[in-house]
Amino acid sequence: MRAAGTLVGLILLALSLKAKGIDKRLTAELARYGRAGRSAPRTAGWTLELTGPGVASVRYHNVEIGAFHYAFWGPGWSWADPQVRAAGPGTGRGKDAFVVDVPELKTKLRGAVHRGDRALTFQYSIETAAAADGVVGGGLEFNLRLASPVLAGQADVTLRPDNRGFVVSPPGGGPGFSVSFDAPLASVHFERGNQEQIRCFFSSGRLEAGKRNLSMTIALPPGGTIQPSVAERYGRDDPSTWTPATVVWDKWPVDVSFLNDGERPAGIHGRVRARGDQLVFDDGKVARFWGTNVAAYALYTGTKAEIANQAKRIAALGYNLVRIHHHDSDWVTPNVFAPGDTTQRLNDAALDAIDWWVKCLRDEGVYIWLDLKVGRKFKPGDGIPGFSELERTDPAGRGFDFIDPRLQELEQNFAKQYLSRVNRYTGQSYLRDPAVVAVLVTNEDDLTTHFGNEMLPDHHNPVHQALLHSAIET
Repeated sequence: MRAAGTLVGLILLALSLKAKGIDKRLTAELARYGRAGRSAPRTAGWTLELTGPGVASVRYHNVEIGAFHYAFWGPGWSWADPQVRAAGPGTGRGKDAFVVDVPELKTKLRGAVHRGDRALTFQYSIETAAAADGVVGGGLEFNLRLASPVLAGQADVTLRPDNRGFVVSPPGGGPGFSVSFDAPLASVHFERGNQEQIRCFFSSGRLEAGKRNLSMTIALPPGGTIQPSVAERYGRDDPSTWTPATVVWDKWPVDVSFLNDGERPAGIHGRVRARGDQLVFDDGKVARFWGTNVAAYALYTGTKAEIANQAKRIAALGYNLVRIHHHDSDWVTPNVFAPGDTTQRLNDAALDAIDWWVKCLRDEGVYIWLDLKVGRKFKPGDGIPGFSELERTDPAGRGFDFIDPRLQELEQNFAKQYLSRVNRYTGQSYLRDPAVVAVLVTNEDDLTTHFGNEMLPDHHNPVHQALLHSAIET
């Protein structure tokens, strides 16, 4: 990242110096950049690189197109967490040896990577200590980015016969890259029909005790190159020399919470306001924040004692600002909304958990950033005209809420409900609490959002298309 940032800086410098007609300094800087052993990222063709023990990344014009990881499940899709590590010295398998240990399935994969001119071959020795029935199985999961602009969003994937891998072809029928196995697998399939997620299962249904060998080759088309790994470029880590358990969830290796001594509880200096290029409290003290997120399930799990301890830990690690994030996302259960067919009723238990987090953080001199809308998905009971258009495209209403009066009303009503209620542990509403220094109105949301402008005619959302036209005309 530092090398990339330096290169960007040099490009900007080039434009500046070119405009002034002086580029001798640029020449010298580029020469120094080269002498230091750093080179600009490769921008042409296909490349393949080891990105960690037993895993690799395929890139096209320096954009990642595919990568894989190991995934295993036991009965009923219970997660069988694979532990991947570089193999220690003395294994006799070479510098790219690795081990994938799946203790829940009594299975271990010992592997090594062999390099060709434009291919990497992963050789696996798979050992299962005990047979088991009814397991889902597992192996490799490839995640592809077929919609990447460098592929013009038109790449295609073809599964090889006999569960032996797949081929990725770029637009125009040119050569792409391939993944092939030397023996049929239990399954090679698109997960739920999604061509960008391919699961290559070594076993499925039943695990047989014993040992077997398997190899996988990732091959690039002519002209492709194997890139040196990060470890080869910058040196290898030896985790055996690391101090164990330095960062665990309920303790902290250092305590710099004394930096917040003058801030306890958060808010004692009054409101924070912008003054020029500074943030300043009411009493004139300049505010400086170093923040982190507390998000999703972390907001709603744990006892009150554990949350209080986490607030101490956050302060001890040097943070003085926490963003309460993903409080409303539908994939988080519970979340701030009560169950039902509407998002207009709030979940009292969830509010209690958030209030307690705010109280505990505040006590430790940690200020609060509240989000209003992050992952809220509207429901049929919310009374949104043209709701089927949201339901089909984006139930969170991103982009739509810039022109839809009903969505705006719902979001404003939530803001009033959420911010004006009194925190039962501090006795103050979030509107009045000076420890609350920031509120995000809506997250990653604009008229075009992630999906393009959904109100354009080719998106076939006539109700919201008409709302956009009305807004433009007025």
